[in-house]
Parts: sequence; structure tokens; C-alpha cells
Amino acid sequence: LSLPFGAGFLLLPVPSAALYGASLADPGTQLLGRYFGSEILMYAAAAWSLRALRDAGAQRRGAAWIAAATAAGLAVTLLGLRDGTLTALGWSSVALYGAFAAGWLRLALRPALPRVADVR
Repeated sequence: LSLPFGAGFLLLPVPSAALYGASLADPGTQLLGRYFGSEILMYAAAAWSLRALRDAGAQRRGAAWIAAATAAGLAVTLLGLRDGTLTALGWSSVALYGAFAAGWLRLALRPALPRVADVR
């Protein structure tokens, strides 16, 4: 889900932001929208890369950091809704951020599986 969302803000920041009721009227705010898109793409790459790690501890640490970053995004989205900056579509972001944060936190807190050598 992060790949198309990030690509949308990177390549088409004005229409992407307009869906949420934000106006990127000047080049500076359009640049910020593109930065946002590139950061979402970095998140997608990091999340995709975690699946290939064989070190369960590294996977859990990575999941914890992604959970924290996602929770921060949730907080920012809630502030935008509270202040009236975002339209009702912002609630879809709350649902996605909440689901992603919970999922990453679940992965971060999962117990380590015993290694084969430890079972013998």
C-alpha cells in the first residue's frame, strides 16, 4: 500500500494532497509533498527489506522503529483532523496508520523462535 501512495505524492503532489483537502499552491509546499512521497517510498523499501533478514532480533528492532515512525504519522494525521487541515478522507489514513502501527508493533514484540541448535 505504501508504494502507490508514496509514488503518488512524489510524482503528483498537488492532486494527491487535494484529495485530503490540502493545497500545495506554491513550489515550496509542492517540494514538501514530494519529500513526503519519497519518505513513504523509503518506508516501503525498509519494510520490504525486513522480510529478507534472517536475524530475528534485527527484524524485531526494525519492526519496532517502523512501528514508532508509523505511530508518529498517526499522531500527525490526528492533529490534522483536529485542526481541520484534512478532509474526512484523513480518517482513512488514521485507519491505515493505526493498522500498520499495530501490525509492526506485534512483529516487534513477538517472541524469538528457538534456533534448531538450541532445541537439541
